[in-house]
Amino acid sequence: MKHITIDNPIWKDRSVGLNVGGLDPKEEVTVDISYIEKGTGKRMFPGHFIMTVAEIHKFPTKNAAAGVKLHLVPITTLQDHIKLQVSGDPLKDLTVVDNYECARALDKFHRSLMVPLTERVNKGWDYLVENTGKNIPTKEKEKQQALYDTLKIQLGLLDDMYTATKALISRHEMVVTELSRIYVGLRENFLVDGKFPAELMTEQVNFMMEYYNSLEKMLKNIEL
Repeated sequence: MKHITIDNPIWKDRSVGLNVGGLDPKEEVTVDISYIEKGTGKRMFPGHFIMTVAEIHKFPTKNAAAGVKLHLVPITTLQDHIKLQVSGDPLKDLTVVDNYECARALDKFHRSLMVPLTERVNKGWDYLVENTGKNIPTKEKEKQQALYDTLKIQLGLLDDMYTATKALISRHEMVVTELSRIYVGLRENFLVDGKFPAELMTEQVNFMMEYYNSLEKMLKNIEL
């Protein structure tokens, strides 16, 4: 499986350019978008996205540097391909990303409401600064100041909700990931024909203690 990390999406059409030249159409490709939002310090598009080369081939292409052909896959399409990914040791390398519908809705909320409102707040501030000291009627100045103050308050409220929701998504993903890791570990290291054995070996007891300590730490972190 090929792994591709995208540092910066193509913002013009909100897509990513994927180079899958020479790969078998049946092969799967894992895509991570590592772009970090400046305001929150967190990834804007969390999760691992898995698509087959054949699926990627369905999207239009553009030529990049050195003649490399990139397939332009919309980010919304990638977000429909969040899957359970297990490779190597199931106890150490298991990633489950849930919440993608909520994450997509939150991203749309950010694009549709917060970005335009941020632009209005910035323009309002620029207007106030540029017209400081100019001969503008007092009522007009007061009107523009009141409008700026109102928009700034609204933006602050939206930002609080946006930040809190992103944090909740991140926390839930952590819980789902850890529970899935423990489930796979129990299945791989304990179950025999779908049942737990009557007696546990020392190594299995050690695994069980590791699972217990992990759950204890997780529950402490989410303050249950």
